[in-house]
Amino acid sequence: MTLDASASLPHYFDHLRPILKAYGDEAILWTESSLVEGLAQMAGIPVRRGTPLRPSPSPLLVASYHDAARSLGRSLILLEHGAGQTYQGVESPSYAGGPLWERARLILSPGPHSARAWRAAYPEKAIVELGGSPRLDLYAKAKRRRASPAPAEKAVGFAWHWNAYWVCPETAGTWGFWLDAIDGLAKDSGHEVLVHAHPRAQAEMAGLWAPRGIEFVSTFEEMLERCWLLCADNTSVMYEWAALDRPVLCLDHPGYRRDVEHGLRFWGHRPGLSTVAPENLARRVEEAWADPPEAKALRCGAVEEAYGGFFDGKALGRALRALEGVWV
Repeated sequence: MTLDASASLPHYFDHLRPILKAYGDEAILWTESSLVEGLAQMAGIPVRRGTPLRPSPSPLLVASYHDAARSLGRSLILLEHGAGQTYQGVESPSYAGGPLWERARLILSPGPHSARAWRAAYPEKAIVELGGSPRLDLYAKAKRRRASPAPAEKAVGFAWHWNAYWVCPETAGTWGFWLDAIDGLAKDSGHEVLVHAHPRAQAEMAGLWAPRGIEFVSTFEEMLERCWLLCADNTSVMYEWAALDRPVLCLDHPGYRRDVEHGLRFWGHRPGLSTVAPENLARRVEEAWADPPEAKALRCGAVEEAYGGFFDGKALGRALRALEGVWV
């Protein structure tokens, strides 16, 4: 039976792509985005412009609620994108355990934190922990080739959440708080500094850093190739980085509420050392770069909570086996 999928944005397609490639000609991607259409064509994935509104007994594979909501009448398979961060008191279908997923027949979760939220909200549904994400399998397989670089060999990377300030304080973009400190780091530390951002913030980010002489990097792959340490406010990339056994520095903000426990990043399973003071950024970068035992312990606990500790490059296989039980 043909696997229908829908992706409205490139990062949603990025998560779906390994599954669609595995299905070959038995998969069809639906999209209204010319960019996503072009990416699918380059990957050799059959693609059609539009929204799959037609009735069908088979479920539709999506990586976001945005795409689920545009396909009324279809049962759904959700491949959750990201590390599964949740937010206390936030009722949104965009986060694990959120409302409006009654049509889901299968939820493919990155790991324990996300899966617990889904099971609490939908105890009758099939929830499968993938131990990562199919898109990260190749990186996970290369994990053992990690080597600590000499200081001149790798850059310091910065990554930012998009400015979803209306959700809660912890989802606001915080780059403005760190601008001058990063500018100083780039000029005085001896490290090359690169910047990356959530896909929804990339247009803004690209124009922000160029006047400061700091390079913006659009892809996760290039950040992995060029950076050793990742500094980030609140993004799934920091958990993916940690799962690949590389150091992370968590950039806190005075507006983050220390008395609210969301889980994962806030606050029980931070993936590395942290700082809330721009004036201390250079010192904390050097401490995180050295990857001390404290940082490694934080990283290990965070990866266990986000991915179950078995980030082994086999998430695609687990996803495909789960999909076998869905067809009617």
